[in-house]
Amino acid sequence: MESVILEVAIIILTGYLLGILANKIGLPRVTGYIFAGLLLNPFTMQHVFHIKLIEGAFVQSSTVLANLTLAIITFEVGGSLAIDAIKRLGKNVAYITVFEAEFAFIAVITGLYLFFHYTNMFHAGWRVDLALALVMGALASPTDPSATLAVMKQYKARGEVSSMIMMIAAFDDALGIINFSIAMAISAVLLSGAPIRVSALILDPTKDILLSIAVGFLGGIVFKYMVTLVEGQDEDAMMLPVVLGMLFLVFGLGQILDVDSLMAIMTTGAVIVNWCARKNQVFAVTDHVMELVFIVFFVVSGLKLDFSVLGGAVLVALLFAALRITGKFLGVFVGATLAGADDKIKKYTAGGLVPQGGIVVGLALLFASKPEFQHYGAFIVSVTIGATIFHEIIGPLTSRMALKAAGEIK
Repeated sequence: MESVILEVAIIILTGYLLGILANKIGLPRVTGYIFAGLLLNPFTMQHVFHIKLIEGAFVQSSTVLANLTLAIITFEVGGSLAIDAIKRLGKNVAYITVFEAEFAFIAVITGLYLFFHYTNMFHAGWRVDLALALVMGALASPTDPSATLAVMKQYKARGEVSSMIMMIAAFDDALGIINFSIAMAISAVLLSGAPIRVSALILDPTKDILLSIAVGFLGGIVFKYMVTLVEGQDEDAMMLPVVLGMLFLVFGLGQILDVDSLMAIMTTGAVIVNWCARKNQVFAVTDHVMELVFIVFFVVSGLKLDFSVLGGAVLVALLFAALRITGKFLGVFVGATLAGADDKIKKYTAGGLVPQGGIVVGLALLFASKPEFQHYGAFIVSVTIGATIFHEIIGPLTSRMALKAAGEIK
């Protein structure tokens, strides 16, 4: 127990110090948090510094800590889905989300299939090449909004581009889950030769998404009621246990019911911001702890990156990242043009959609856990982790540059 407490202290203080250092040299604090995780990673400590500050057992058990912080971050993202803002930017959000998510999907599928096929990387024929390209394409759709959210919090960014980025990041996770479910089903068929079933392609992912939304909506209703019980008490003190308790309850129920906990939490955030009279007090609680949450989340994410599995997947990871970013930028431009969005949204929104992590790593691990994909699971996970390192390092930089160019950072 003493060791765990010491390790948590090292994580928080190292993240804090490197965040301050990053800020002093003109980088977002979140970039420093990520580097703190990479620095404290047991692989780095052992092979570079020949010391051990964080035990491997702590890293393996840190999933709970990462999930708790991810629940708070995702709730904040859901809080960006205010109906008034959606009405004001609704058409723009719909067009841009669909095009940026699906263009990234298509760009990665096309590029990686051609790469796998012409390099004969797997020596297993076009069916395997296409199957793995489909899965990687699906992993390109989601955006990890936590890095962009951290930049917005730090620089107090406000404006249409900031709102657009957060709403798109919230919605394209849903599209990413749909794409992934379909890709998994088709890939299983390609690798096994079995006929395609409509239920595997359409009904199963639809059911998962609807159940996730239902869990989050019901959680939001209970949450709204629990908030009313705080009235007449020491509200500042009592709101904290209510907010954190409800967030962890919804996230945990999502895991037990085998639905997407992130989508459930996001739905809860949307319910509170739209139908809770005391929403400002609720989100004030999460606002007060967000910097600590960002430190823990990003440092722990860096700790969980296994450098030993990257190896030959580095080139594919970089190609994946390049194709995904190209698809995102092109999709935003096309979607914004068709929607008739302002030039500012057309030019700068894509910069905030570069970060990727969290749910994508989880989907990759899900792929690897399936028996039918066991021969290729380690490769997909390796590519995803490598691309996550790249995206999470450059993502905060592109986010800050885009928001500054849009005039939303003072």
